[in-house]
Amino acid sequence: MQRINLYLKLINYVPVIIIGFFIVLLIIGGFIVWPKVREYSDLRGEVEIKEIELGYKEEYIAKLQDLKAKLTEKQSEVSKISSAIPADISTPSVYKFMEESASASGMILDNISPFDENLSNINSRLNETSFSLELTGSYPAFKAFLSVLEKSARLFDMHSISLSSTEDEDVFEFQLSVRVFNY
Repeated sequence: MQRINLYLKLINYVPVIIIGFFIVLLIIGGFIVWPKVREYSDLRGEVEIKEIELGYKEEYIAKLQDLKAKLTEKQSEVSKISSAIPADISTPSVYKFMEESASASGMILDNISPFDENLSNINSRLNETSFSLELTGSYPAFKAFLSVLEKSARLFDMHSISLSSTEDEDVFEFQLSVRVFNY
């Protein structure tokens, strides 16, 4: 009978025990589980942001690969541009080219001024080198010389041209101001 009385007393405390158990669970959940849930939520947000960034970077890489493929297709045009506007001026090769072009077209290269390098007005990444030429020869030979310069792979810009006559009527003295460009 004592046992039954004990059970009856305990039954009266069951709601209090259950409520106490839930309060303990809420306290444990609030201090232990909730921070972990917040941490998981924050990490999940960071992962989503990183996935978006990764998507943008993959798009960027795909665009770069597409541009690389297009550039490879147009390699001959790029090499033409590289030869027209090289990385360095190479003054000996320019001097040699001018001398050979003048000779091949029937002109005599009397003088070539020192090369003067400046930053180009056309583009801030271009270097502009200017020099002057003094040539002697006939007018048709001069036209042939200009044609050779025009057809060359290197980009030459004739800044000014002046001519004067000599004692021989068919021979003229030409003075040219020339600009070449490089990166």
